[in-house]
Amino acid sequence: MASPGFYHVKIKEGDIDVQLTATERVGYHKYTFPEGAHKKVSLVLNQFNKQSVHSEYTVVDDHTVKVKQTIRSFGTGPQDTYFYVVFDHPFKDKAEFYKLHPWNDDQGSLVLDFGATADAVNDNVINAKVGISYASEEGAEANFEADGQRSFDDALTYVKGEWNKKLNEIKVEGGSKDELVTFYTALYHTNVAPHIFQDADGEYRTMRRGDFAEVKHGDLHSPVFSVYSLWDTFRALHPLKTIIEPKHAVDLAKDLIRKYQEGGILPKWELHGDYTGVMVAYPAVAVIADAITKFPNSFSDAEKQAALEAAIRSSVYKPYSSLDANDSGWNSGTYNKVHNPHIKFVDGSQLADGSPTQVVCDPMQSAQESECGYVPAVGKAQGQTESVSFGLEMANFDHAIVNLAKAVNNKDVEQTYQKRSQYWHKYWNASNPDNPDENWKEKYNMSGFMRPVWSDGSWSTSSDGVFHPYKTVHQTGDYTEGTAWQWTWFVPQDVEGLRQIWEEMQSF
Repeated sequence: MASPGFYHVKIKEGDIDVQLTATERVGYHKYTFPEGAHKKVSLVLNQFNKQSVHSEYTVVDDHTVKVKQTIRSFGTGPQDTYFYVVFDHPFKDKAEFYKLHPWNDDQGSLVLDFGATADAVNDNVINAKVGISYASEEGAEANFEADGQRSFDDALTYVKGEWNKKLNEIKVEGGSKDELVTFYTALYHTNVAPHIFQDADGEYRTMRRGDFAEVKHGDLHSPVFSVYSLWDTFRALHPLKTIIEPKHAVDLAKDLIRKYQEGGILPKWELHGDYTGVMVAYPAVAVIADAITKFPNSFSDAEKQAALEAAIRSSVYKPYSSLDANDSGWNSGTYNKVHNPHIKFVDGSQLADGSPTQVVCDPMQSAQESECGYVPAVGKAQGQTESVSFGLEMANFDHAIVNLAKAVNNKDVEQTYQKRSQYWHKYWNASNPDNPDENWKEKYNMSGFMRPVWSDGSWSTSSDGVFHPYKTVHQTGDYTEGTAWQWTWFVPQDVEGLRQIWEEMQSF
């Protein structure tokens, strides 16, 4: 059984009842064993949905264990996480570590034996509280001291109260029970992440800069967060925050600016202070610009300037070979995912065929007329995967940079990025009644599609010489997690422009 802030399961082996809840920095566990059962609890220190690089533990006393685990996860470098685990019953003096593999001392389970009886009432119930820190073992203990003093039931009552506040930020009238469940489940999901990434005393691990990260003190009034799945969330989750939680939306935008200042570039998919480089273009720009545009008085002039600086750094290509000493820890693979070479085709530095740009690019000219301003598709020279999605996304994010430039009254940047925001036209392939292969009106009742373009300006086709708008290949195709049918509509920065090129404008 699960509900916001609570998980309840019965382990068949041993007939053990498990209940879990968690505050911001402490996990609460409640294990109920059968009457008279021999009670053991395992702290599992091996791989679970991530790669465990190293682990170490210290038995502090017969109630307490400290753990440090170093992991790699979802494209990150090694990351340290610290746990301070306190039980309400004593375990035997000798905790036993069982290796997962004989050759690996780091992976396995630390088994704590509580025996068949205990020293207090509720002998069959074992409670554990786990202070968690991404900064230090002292931080994990301090988080326990600050936030781990409740009983399990009191913690659960507190957590449910906090979730009720979150879920009552929107009140829906009407609708069926199923529709309400769907809506509030979705609203619940919008509050799962980003989560707090800072100890109760303000300490946190900074954004990794290459191989370098440090622990520093931060202002709890400007909190640090983690798990920014930005390409998945910039469209809906973050705009929703500006409506129902404006202060939180501002805090998230300021945190992203801070991550740029620490790491040297805006993250695309940040995970526990690390760059994963996953997904398309530079979506953090949209989140920051939305908050600054809607709440300009919540940002200082310096913060607005830093936001524009961060946006420009993300949207103007800087090759790995040109990095200075401050960025020396980067490896080329990670860097080129975070700061993708696709950018160089739209920032004015080179044409689709790889040659230097000699003239000003006109966004209204087709790729056939002017081989600039678009990301070339795989199949000929300079080809890039997911080219259409990158191009359309960057045009949208460049419009966000227009708004950042307006916020600091930078006319030159505003004009440059206004033009770049129109490069979406390069991918528009209108229905052509004179060409049976491109008569989209006849084939699909469509006025056109956003279509991949090769570096020579010709339209990309499949191996059979035909463009199939309903086909794609995950990660190596022309579109990101979609097809031309979905991506053709992605011009949120210029809906009127898209409407005007559509033959039957009443469709809009």
